[in-house]
Amino acid sequence: MYDDFRQEVKPVEEIKVTEVKVIRESDGSALVEYKEKGTLERVTISSKVLINGNKVKDTLLKKGIPFGIDWSDINMPAVTPQMLNQELRSRGIWTADDVRSNPQAVRNAISKVQGELFSQIVKFVTDK
Repeated sequence: MYDDFRQEVKPVEEIKVTEVKVIRESDGSALVEYKEKGTLERVTISSKVLINGNKVKDTLLKKGIPFGIDWSDINMPAVTPQMLNQELRSRGIWTADDVRSNPQAVRNAISKVQGELFSQIVKFVTDK
C-alpha cells in the first residue's frame, strides 16, 4: 500500500572547496591564488563566490579566468650534466680543490648555462 509513495533517495553530492589566497579584489572580481597538484595557480573569479573570504567551490574555481603565463609551455633545451661538465672544464674546474680555490669560475659556468635558459624565456614571451 505504501510502496507507491516510496521515493528513491539519492545521496547528497559532497561539495568540494579549495582554500585560496585573495591577491586583490576590485569591482566585484577577485584574483585568487591556490595550489593545484602542488603547483601555484591564479585565476580571476567573481567576489561573490568566495566562501568566508578564503574558500571557493572547486567547480567555480575551475571556471575562473587563468592569470599569467603558463611557463611550462616554454620549449627550452634541458640543462644536462654534460653541458655543466663542459662549462666547468672549459674554465679549468676539474677537481674538488679547483671548486674550492676558484668558486667564481664555478659561478660563471652556472651563469653560462642559466643564460641559455634565460634566452629561451625571453624568446618565449616575445613570441606571445
